[in-house]
Amino acid sequence: TARNTFRVSGDRSLVQTMTELLAFSRRKEFHESRVVNVCKLEKVTDEALSIKYARDLGNCWKSILIHFPVEIMALSLWGYRDSSSSLDDNDDYFTGNSRVDITDLPKSSVEYKDVVRRINSTLMVAIKKVVKVDNRLLKDYYNQNKEKYRISLNGIFQEMQLFHATAERNVESIVTYNFDKNRTVRSKFGRGVSFSPSAEYANRYCNRNVGYNRALILTKVLVGKSHAGSYSTHQPMDGYDTTTGNQGKVYVKYKDNEFYPEYVAYYNSC
Repeated sequence: TARNTFRVSGDRSLVQTMTELLAFSRRKEFHESRVVNVCKLEKVTDEALSIKYARDLGNCWKSILIHFPVEIMALSLWGYRDSSSSLDDNDDYFTGNSRVDITDLPKSSVEYKDVVRRINSTLMVAIKKVVKVDNRLLKDYYNQNKEKYRISLNGIFQEMQLFHATAERNVESIVTYNFDKNRTVRSKFGRGVSFSPSAEYANRYCNRNVGYNRALILTKVLVGKSHAGSYSTHQPMDGYDTTTGNQGKVYVKYKDNEFYPEYVAYYNSC
């Protein structure tokens, strides 16, 4: 089986490098190959990409590769470190911000007023600010899944706007890499990522350790066929994509990128 490799060289910024990596990952040969080999990025000359960048490129490639229909046989990036590891202050690491555009919404804007209205319809809290998220990679994955829903369900599905409450400190990770069901703590209606049409409900039943500084993330969520979930639900039944609970106050999703974090409203819990 053919192996695809990609070598980064030349004097370029990390943003330019990631653009090239993303373009390579979308090439036809990448998808046709059943084996992908990402070559080691060695600091052999002054023009080669430095090892400090290779560490966090590992994180980016991990995010890219898990979403493509290929079998990963070798991922040999030198010095890979997990995104939860601490970074040296004097190193210019890629933190993920360059793949996400964050726009502060003016209080006079229609979008700001709509988000606040949705929140205050069930939860009366003072909103510190509202931002709009533009993550082109996550949006692309979401739209691909939306098209799959349209085809497989003959257009019969819902694109809902639901809330997820979390700690303010978790926002950067979520808007960069999306929600991770493996970090789920409360799973009364299924062991996936939980959302609610009610901001009050999302705030009341979020992780108790999130603290005082919180964020409500208004998220686009694809819902096709659903059934009631429980603590023991690890995946929906065959033919279903979502579990629900508490008379439609909870929707639980299990597959990556069937949701897109579109707006973030920062507030302090009561």
